[in-house]
Amino acid sequence: MNFRWLALGLIFAACISPMHAQDKMPVPVEDDTNAPPEMRGHSAGDTPPPIINHGPVSPAPPEVSTPGTPYSEAMVAYKAGDYDKAFAAIEGVDPTMQDDNFIILEAKILAELKRYDDGEKLLKERIQIREKQQAKPAQTDPLLTDLGDLLLHKRSFDRSAKFYTVVLKDQPNEPDLTLKLIYCRIGENDLRGADQLATTLSPFDPKNPYDDHAAYYFARAALAQSLGRAQDAEDDIQQARTNYGVTVTNRYLKTYLHFFTAPHADAKSGIAPTPVKP
Repeated sequence: MNFRWLALGLIFAACISPMHAQDKMPVPVEDDTNAPPEMRGHSAGDTPPPIINHGPVSPAPPEVSTPGTPYSEAMVAYKAGDYDKAFAAIEGVDPTMQDDNFIILEAKILAELKRYDDGEKLLKERIQIREKQQAKPAQTDPLLTDLGDLLLHKRSFDRSAKFYTVVLKDQPNEPDLTLKLIYCRIGENDLRGADQLATTLSPFDPKNPYDDHAAYYFARAALAQSLGRAQDAEDDIQQARTNYGVTVTNRYLKTYLHFFTAPHADAKSGIAPTPVKP
């Protein structure tokens, strides 16, 4: 009898042991490249329990990259320069279906349509929402940058500079932001401040040698144009075109020409004056 119970005990132990061994074995971790930051480096066994929210569920933001959506249609029209068509594509879309990218595109379209007050209101409302959600600066920076862009387009240089300065605290020495701040300084007739900012730019970054640094050449061109050296400005733009190609150069050239149209440029700042409304 005792031998029988001993045998049963051994069989039971043999069944239980693999279970405990499995508990102690490391769980393989899948590629977590696209996992949320808080989950990276953790195994499946470390996954925290889901947070249950009993409040109303908001609709998911639009799949902005999907062809045929209002966002994608508006983006195509925006890039083609058909701003009325672009706005028509997104006008009336449910606000709960608009993510930050949607808001930024709409604000850019409104800026091109000279509807600056509408665009500013749109961006500020979204920024306030993000701040109430205690969003990190990195999450609000694109909205603040676009608000700066809208005000720069409006030629409200002092207000635009304030937003660029805020974002630059989170992204120090970011070339494109620095270039836009240089435009603001020139617009305020602060050529010394613009020149000091320009010295922080470089045509080559050893850490990121394949990044485009056209901002360096356009900063030089802006300062040259402001000092009445139109040929030097054209040479700098041509150098950018040679180094980075037509596509990259045209992306910078659109903003540059918005301010530095030589025949109409202001004698002091080099900035083309805002057209007088009829």
